[in-house]
Amino acid sequence: MRQKLELVYFNVALVCVLLVGLELGGQVVYYLLKGYPVFNTPLRTEGAVLEPHPYLVGRLRGGIRVEHDGKVVTTTPIHTRWTGAPADSNAIRVAVVGGSTTFGAGVTDTATWPARLQALLGPGYAVTNFGLLGYSTAESIIQMALIVPESRPDIVVLYEGWNDIRSYHDPEQSPDYYSHGMRQFGTLAIPRPQRRPLLDRLADVSATFRLALMAGKTLPRAADSIPIGPVFATPDSFVDRIYHRNLETLKLLSTRTGAYTLFVPQVLNDSWFARHEGGDWWTPHVDNHAMPELIGRFNRLIHDVCGSREAACEVVDDVTRWKWKADDFIDEGHFSGKGGDAFAKLLATRIRGYTEVRQPR
Repeated sequence: MRQKLELVYFNVALVCVLLVGLELGGQVVYYLLKGYPVFNTPLRTEGAVLEPHPYLVGRLRGGIRVEHDGKVVTTTPIHTRWTGAPADSNAIRVAVVGGSTTFGAGVTDTATWPARLQALLGPGYAVTNFGLLGYSTAESIIQMALIVPESRPDIVVLYEGWNDIRSYHDPEQSPDYYSHGMRQFGTLAIPRPQRRPLLDRLADVSATFRLALMAGKTLPRAADSIPIGPVFATPDSFVDRIYHRNLETLKLLSTRTGAYTLFVPQVLNDSWFARHEGGDWWTPHVDNHAMPELIGRFNRLIHDVCGSREAACEVVDDVTRWKWKADDFIDEGHFSGKGGDAFAKLLATRIRGYTEVRQPR
């Protein structure tokens, strides 16, 4: 009897050791594959300042400061990212709306392009950064309808495109970007309203479970594990139509506030897409090599919304004519401090040009 118990204890201990070893091995393999541990995604700094939102999945917490790996993310009491804007009520108010590139993913507060824009324009202007990770024109419409008008902007800068083209050739096409919206729970690391299955929750902390799910392409939470493929090098007329419709809506909402609207075409790191085969984790159904041409075509839809002689808006084409280099970005599309500075200078020139000939309301 004693020998049988000892054999049982030994087998249990052996299984435990094997499971621990398997998990440790999985953590090492996951780190080597991704460059970060399974329980610490690259969005850790940004994720620490997020909270749930009933219509936008998530928003910034108000009035906090988070520091990680030398980068600082500071938020304002109105749930926007710090830009250094003055509190002067007589300042010309500039609202910038967009996704993670507008938010400044991957860079510290002072290196985001809205903060650089504020520094370039000076104390006579007040720039408010409404950008957030993953926000597309769908989220921007909600912001422009419910949130941005409260800042009483004189000028609205709309930097849209990358997060909309993410829906290109999505198997579940929807006029409200349903798939993209559901993936925002993973992008923002915001818990879904319903209780998630045990295996999905285990994948949040266990490299073994996550690697197994990734191998089966069934991991629902992590944005970087969305199955890639098939990929296409052709436009998606359905998404083009929805994007154009949303831009029209944003223009109407901006005009309704009495603001002048600047539409800014999307800029990406073309050299990155030229070097990578297949699809990107963010745009899983778009051929990387075709992305520069497709995003250029996507950008041209803006001109149908805001004509060259439009009284209430203009398109800042200067950004597409600028000679962008690889070191202007930290990845396939987010600006480095250098790139953000160049982008801000181009916008500052346009904004000063507008305000010099027109009196803000």
